[in-house]
Amino acid sequence: MEAFVLSLALIAVGTAASLYGSLVGLGGGFIAIPILRIFFGVPTTLVAGASIAMVTVSSLVSGVSFVRARRVDVPLALTFALFGIPGSIVGAGLAHMISTKWFDLAYALLIVTFAAQLILRRRTDGDGHAHFAPFATEREFVDRDGNTWRYRVSYPVSIVFGFIVGVIASLFGIGGGIVQMPVMIGLFAIPPHIATATSAAAIAVVGISGTIAHMQRGDVHALYAVPLAIGGVIGGRLGPAINRRLSSPALLKALAAALILAAIGLAAKHIA
Repeated sequence: MEAFVLSLALIAVGTAASLYGSLVGLGGGFIAIPILRIFFGVPTTLVAGASIAMVTVSSLVSGVSFVRARRVDVPLALTFALFGIPGSIVGAGLAHMISTKWFDLAYALLIVTFAAQLILRRRTDGDGHAHFAPFATEREFVDRDGNTWRYRVSYPVSIVFGFIVGVIASLFGIGGGIVQMPVMIGLFAIPPHIATATSAAAIAVVGISGTIAHMQRGDVHALYAVPLAIGGVIGGRLGPAINRRLSSPALLKALAAALILAAIGLAAKHIA
């Protein structure tokens, strides 16, 4: 009975985390991990393994929806993904080298940094003006709704960040969108809807590699991974439908506040 209740709770966590994650192109691991650590006391390696499995399933589901809507920048997504694969292998190894204390503190610092970026970021006007794009390439395409999107992308910069995305995604089990989204929106000024869709597609590919790497190390425990993955399917299905109708700075600020609280909770576990 206890296992059944645990499974229901984890399905709910996976659904909520994946729903929010798919709305902002982050996969949902950044929400699931603090909950697993604080309320369920799951060991760090199992947290990373279960979370990356959930993120992968969620991103696959949402990614397919975004591809159908023709909002995925396929060349950019493939660049992030292909160079993220070796990074994900490195990240899986690092997950076994970092202590529980430093895992929690490092992750707390990471999500506080991202939360600050969410709060301070000004909404992009979608004019395609890249802030940092050496060797930039012009991009233009039309989505299923007839919207035309124009911007510039630097593939050399994307290659570097692609590897970093892979390491962070596999180490923390968060999918890597926490790096991809600031790069695409903050540096390249890619319109948010395109950035979200492209991030989800890239996360799906990198997540598969990261999940396999963690499975080989015995980090993917069915007790945690399966219910979270089920929730990931539900959230990943709902997210893109809501994403097309919602673009609220208030939602991002609320999300940033939740991340800060989660970071405080993780850090508090090791104070005194």
